[in-house]
Amino acid sequence: MLTEHILKYIDFELLFTSYMLVTAVMMLITGAVSSRIGPKKALLGGLFIIVVFDC
Repeated sequence: MLTEHILKYIDFELLFTSYMLVTAVMMLITGAVSSRIGPKKALLGGLFIIVVFDC
């Protein structure tokens, strides 16, 4: 039954682990930036980056 799915279990596990690793690294970077420039400026900067690169 597992072979009928598009993603096999090992592929799903690798995808989930990669997502968690990237999230953890980005939280460390965001925390350091937020401590230096303040949380409001960090949120506005992140929103600006998302809006600019989303187009």
